[in-house]
Amino acid sequence: EIGGGGGTCSARTDPGARPMNVLTRNIPARDPPRGHTPIGLLLKTYPKLPQTFVLGEILGLEALGVPLAIFSLQQPTDAFTHAQVGKVRAAVRYVTQPARSAMAQAIVAHARVLARHPRGYLRALRETVGSREPDRWSRFVHAGMLANELAAQRTRHVHAHFASEPAALAAVAATMI
Repeated sequence: EIGGGGGTCSARTDPGARPMNVLTRNIPARDPPRGHTPIGLLLKTYPKLPQTFVLGEILGLEALGVPLAIFSLQQPTDAFTHAQVGKVRAAVRYVTQPARSAMAQAIVAHARVLARHPRGYLRALRETVGSREPDRWSRFVHAGMLANELAAQRTRHVHAHFASEPAALAAVAATMI
């Protein structure tokens, strides 16, 4: 269970875990618990200099030994990053919107998701067909690529930062898988 707000977050990897302030320093890092699947953190762009609270959350979760998988929808464009970004142990996977020339990659990702999760994939397709959102098809294509990455990393829980593009994409990907 992950909850956040005001610079704090709680991570429960066992029933006795307690909330902590993620801005606390000098917390000894622990190895991730064996057998635990990573929590996915989905952001529009990572790393991004103004998102110091996101960085604090990542470092705090890692200090607690929570395995993480970071997914970013865009490559960073800032000239500078926060000095603490170098301390993040989790790998960042960029799941960018495919260009028309890279549609073969998207088709392969969708085929994998359909093969692994046919009911969820078809439910997401049905919801997309019935949607009136103008960007529904590009979101569906992008969500299939994200769902494939989530499955490849054995990520069962995704925390989307910000109730915008990442949250909408995570909702479609979650339906698929």
